[in-house]
Amino acid sequence: MYYFEKYYPLLISALLTLGAAYFKIFGDGMPTLINQLADNALSISVTLFGFLLTILTLVNSIDTRRMRFVRDMGGFSRLMTYLRVAIFSNLTLLAASFLVKYIEHRTGFDVLTIKGCNIPDYLFVFVFIFSILTSLRFTHIFISLLTDKKISDK
Repeated sequence: MYYFEKYYPLLISALLTLGAAYFKIFGDGMPTLINQLADNALSISVTLFGFLLTILTLVNSIDTRRMRFVRDMGGFSRLMTYLRVAIFSNLTLLAASFLVKYIEHRTGFDVLTIKGCNIPDYLFVFVFIFSILTSLRFTHIFISLLTDKKISDK
C-alpha cells in the first residue's frame, strides 16, 4: 500500500500524458487547450501553494490521536516529504504556466516536436496532472489526520 501511495501521482500522470500523446486526444486544439490550462493553472497553483505553506506552519501544532500515532510510528517524515513534493510541484506548475503561456515554443522549433506532438505542451500537461495529484494526496492524508473520532462517536 505504501508504494501505491508514494508513486500513484507519478504513475497516473505519466500514463494519462502518454495516452493523450499517443492517441492524440486533443488533436489540433492542443495549443488552445494549453493556453487555457495555463491560465487556470496559474490561479490553481498560487492558491494551492498558499494553502500548503499555511499547512506547513500548522502541521507541528496538530495534536490529535492519529497525529501522535504518525509521529510515534515514524511516519511524520513521510508526511513532510509529501508536503514538500506538493509545494515543489505547485511551484513547478506556476513556472511552467508562465513558460508555456508567454514563451513561443510551437513555431520554428522542430526539435521540440516528435510525431506531431509538441513536447513542451505535453510536459506541461504532465506537470499539471502531477501537481494536482500530489496536492490531493497530501490533502487527503492531512484531513484524515485532522479528523479524529471521539470515543463517544464510535
